[in-house]
Amino acid sequence: LRLWRYGFPLGSGDEVVYAHNLSARACNLLAAALHLTPSAPPGSEPLPVPASAAMPRKAAKRARTVERDWRATLFVWRGHLEIHSPDEHQIAWRGAWLGTDDDTMPTETALKASANTFELTVETFDHEQITERSNAKYVGTEFEGQEVDGGSDMVFEAMEMILGGADEEDPEGRKAFFQLDGLFEMQFGGSYKLDNGNGLEDTSDDTHRWGVRTWPSTPPGEVECATHAAVAAVGTTPFGRFVSLGVIEGSTMTLARRYIADDDPRAAWASPAAVLDAVFGEGPLALDEIPAKLPWKVDS
Repeated sequence: LRLWRYGFPLGSGDEVVYAHNLSARACNLLAAALHLTPSAPPGSEPLPVPASAAMPRKAAKRARTVERDWRATLFVWRGHLEIHSPDEHQIAWRGAWLGTDDDTMPTETALKASANTFELTVETFDHEQITERSNAKYVGTEFEGQEVDGGSDMVFEAMEMILGGADEEDPEGRKAFFQLDGLFEMQFGGSYKLDNGNGLEDTSDDTHRWGVRTWPSTPPGEVECATHAAVAAVGTTPFGRFVSLGVIEGSTMTLARRYIADDDPRAAWASPAAVLDAVFGEGPLALDEIPAKLPWKVDS
């Protein structure tokens, strides 16, 4: 039997090529039936692997269409806290951020090398609200009615004194920023670097509210005895809403940000205090505990 190709009879050399192609095709068909990866005949180029040969057709289709949820990434921000007073009351937080996909907190070296820098500030404080809340802490104690009219001035003065070494038990001023607990809720402004496909650009959150809570808590009128400070935040961005949890260690603040979907139960956490109430629990918050306290998804 004489075989033809493209209108011409096949010669002996062509017959070898034809037999080779038949062998390759048969290998593919057999592998597809058994869901195996075909191997090319000896001496030939590797054969392409059809999706149906590597996995069942429905599974292959799902693999092509299912994409990883970007909210599975935990974004860790770490930077240095500074205060500016008495001429102006301002808190500045400058540093860098990195994303982690395995819930492992990035190293200090990796964060310092990151080009994703940020500079955030708090410049506006509600003096009357801070005073009112401070006085509310004394309700039900022997100090009730002894109003403290210090507001944010008193908090900034305390931070300056501690940073200056006025606390004999804390000469290095490592507890200075624990005083931020007295400012209750604050609002960050500023920007951070983000590469969204067009190189690094300045990006700003729509809202970024945060607050500090110290541990152990000190009853009103008693000497401050806090040894740890936890931080929480809530906010919105052009990409969606987020909740954050972190710690203050000396002048370094770390906040791990988790973006959440609108139907996530944590969307009900409307304030930093609500985040802390939900996850702080008993005892101090350790840095390596944060990913477990802010998982990608929670049960409804």
